[in-house]
Amino acid sequence: MQSKQLFKPLTRILALGLTALALSTAAMAAPTTFNESASGTGNLPGATDVVAGGAEGGLMILGNLIDGRGGHDPNLVDMFKFGVGYAGRYFFDTFGSVIPDTQLFLFDSFGNGLYWNNDASVTPVDTRSAFSIDLGVGDYYIAVSFYGLDPDDGAGSIFDTLSNGGSAWAGSGSVSFWNDFNGATVWDTTGYVINARVPEPNVLALSLVALGLLAGFSRRRQDRTG
Repeated sequence: MQSKQLFKPLTRILALGLTALALSTAAMAAPTTFNESASGTGNLPGATDVVAGGAEGGLMILGNLIDGRGGHDPNLVDMFKFGVGYAGRYFFDTFGSVIPDTQLFLFDSFGNGLYWNNDASVTPVDTRSAFSIDLGVGDYYIAVSFYGLDPDDGAGSIFDTLSNGGSAWAGSGSVSFWNDFNGATVWDTTGYVINARVPEPNVLALSLVALGLLAGFSRRRQDRTG
């Protein structure tokens, strides 16, 4: 009798966890698509396109970077504002971009640097960009650029862009302009994709715990009946 009473709540927990996991998986399979505005988004906070829909449902941002020939050219960087409705670990990448070598930068709602990445993989080489980060509820800015662009707070670089990625320098301020430290580079108009993946569902852990408990319970029952 006691085993049956234990079994019922476990099955309820498992059912709830799997249902929520299924809903989360469905959201990941169908992200919200946002196209850059016809006039083009900006590259500094407060002057960007605002993405409709929260990143927790999955986002795919599509746009183009335009020809720049050395020096600072704002068309080499696009920035977007987006919201996060649920805290968790989020995944960002530029997989699917026509641009062969991207950089991806994340900023808070004030334009302070949070994280950046150049190449998703060094060995083997994958020159698109990707990273994951824990985010709380709120607004953020995501920026994509060709290789060689460097966000500056007016006193220096916000990130160590000589590395392959990481957090902002301690004490750095909000982005105020972009440097093109790669020199006289020529690019054509080229398409990019920014993907924001849904957070790892907490319900997955709940489901795994319930499955483990159920498996242990089943083994004990078999031992007793065997």
